[in-house]
Amino acid sequence: MKRQIELGIVIAVALLSRALPAQEAQVDGSPRYRLLQVVELSTVQEKVNEIAAEGYRLVGAVPAPGGTWATIMEKVEAPSKPCKYLLLARKGERDFQGQINEAASQGFRLLPRNLAQGRTQPPQFDVAWMEKPAVPPAATQYLLIPFGAKMAAKASLNPALWAETNPLHYIRPQINAALQQGYKIERIVSGAVVVMEKSSGGVGEGGGSTSQASDPDPLSRYHTLGNYRAGRLRKRLQQEALGGYHLLDFAPYAPKMWTAAVLEKDGSDPSASNAVKYQYTAFASNLPKLEKDLNSHAAAGFRLFPQSLLGAFQPQARPDKPPRCRVVMEKAPEVLGQCQYRVLAAARLSDLSADLEKAAGEGFRALGIVSFDHSLAVVLEKSGMENRK
Repeated sequence: MKRQIELGIVIAVALLSRALPAQEAQVDGSPRYRLLQVVELSTVQEKVNEIAAEGYRLVGAVPAPGGTWATIMEKVEAPSKPCKYLLLARKGERDFQGQINEAASQGFRLLPRNLAQGRTQPPQFDVAWMEKPAVPPAATQYLLIPFGAKMAAKASLNPALWAETNPLHYIRPQINAALQQGYKIERIVSGAVVVMEKSSGGVGEGGGSTSQASDPDPLSRYHTLGNYRAGRLRKRLQQEALGGYHLLDFAPYAPKMWTAAVLEKDGSDPSASNAVKYQYTAFASNLPKLEKDLNSHAAAGFRLFPQSLLGAFQPQARPDKPPRCRVVMEKAPEVLGQCQYRVLAAARLSDLSADLEKAAGEGFRALGIVSFDHSLAVVLEKSGMENRK
């Protein structure tokens, strides 16, 4: 019965997508977006690859209500060949790093945090979404450094670390060794793991800078912030930006007293007149007001920092109230033009199809998807003069 229900959902969503009327946003007569919501992880991978074979690329995946996974895929214009996807799940004490690196040796790379996180709350690194793009990437290796409760307990026994306010410093030797070998910090999963990435270019070519390789303490280039409320987070991000730091990663559901934001210094003198300066804002919003709040800050030149919102399940603290979320937006020095945002929400993924195609026809592109207890929301962006990578 479970299998029948699952296949019914897949077929219904597929038929709905194909039945939509032609839109300006369609490519070669196909809908711009395809939506999928299924239960089993193995089925998600299978169905995502079937849709990818038709010329689509995964832009969002999230654990959804009812124990399902919801995904959104976008049509790629004139792909040279289809992307392929792999979904790895951690199983007990099995070598998860080894599984990831085996896939990386076949041309797969980890997808960004804002695309998908795990089911647990706060999200753990229990699933790894990987993509093999049409253009083969540089050979990549990954290193997983434990960053959880056991590490913190061990660090508490070292008096030299008692005054530390940056939890990353508890594993300073391991991270410094990796940075000096050409790895870079790819993501921080608070309370779980630090994911490090190294491309075949090695030091100085995407795998870490030459200065980091020669620096005896390259971790000093990184600062962290705790899991603060929006007002305090905004002030702290601005303080860090004035010191020459920019946001590298953000874990929106980090445990209390743990790392939420990771920032990196760009190496320039922040006091110089030509210094690169980022600006940040952070705010709390509820789902009905989210689109208005995003556009209000976008009018001042800010853009959504996707990791702060997308790719995760957000439980509702008050089921009788609209879902609430905390959002970080960034104003980068090189960005020109003003963005616009559209937020589409519904209790069922299939209910978003028509509105997605309409928004695509108006020039919006989906950034990703976020899940709440009783609803799903897709966030779309219309760029100004510069397109997001």
